[in-house]
Amino acid sequence: MTQYLISIGHRTIGFVMGPEVNLSTQQKYEGFCKIMQRHKLPLREELVAEGENTLDSGVLAGKYLLKCNNRPTAIFASNDAMALGVMKSAAMLGISVPEQISVAGYDDGAFATVTWPELTTIRQPVEQMGELAAGKLLAQLANGNAPPDTPVVIEPKLVVRNSTRQHTE
Repeated sequence: MTQYLISIGHRTIGFVMGPEVNLSTQQKYEGFCKIMQRHKLPLREELVAEGENTLDSGVLAGKYLLKCNNRPTAIFASNDAMALGVMKSAAMLGISVPEQISVAGYDDGAFATVTWPELTTIRQPVEQMGELAAGKLLAQLANGNAPPDTPVVIEPKLVVRNSTRQHTE
C-alpha cells in the first residue's frame, strides 16, 4: 500500500498501527518503513499513531494525524476498521476524502465497500488462509504427527477504490 501511495504522488504519509504487541502490526509497520526508506522519504515519528484495531481508535488516531502541523497527504491504517475511523474523523473535521486526504486500509472486509468513498485497501485472502490451515490440521490428524513446516506465501492484493487519489505537490 505504501508503494501505491508513493506511486500516486504522496510523499508525506501517516501510518495508523494496531497494538504494537501484534505480529502482523509489526510486519505492516516494518513494510511501511522499508518502502519509505527505499524512496528516501522521511519517517516522521509524529505521523505514526497507535490504535486498537477498532473504528473508535481509528477516529482518535485520525484526529491526531489530521491536526498535525504539516499533516500527511495520505494515511495508511493497518486495518480497515481504523481506516474507516480515520475517514470519520476527516468528515468530523471538514476534511474531504480523497480531495484533501487519501485514506487506505488493510483487509478488504465487508465495510470497505459500504462507505463513501469506498475504501482503497489490501485484500487479505482470509478464506484461502483458512483452507490452508484446515488442510494442515487434517493432515496432522490423519498422520498422527505434525506435517513438515513448509511456509506458504499467500500474496495480498491491492484493491484501488475511491478513498485515494493522485497527489500533486
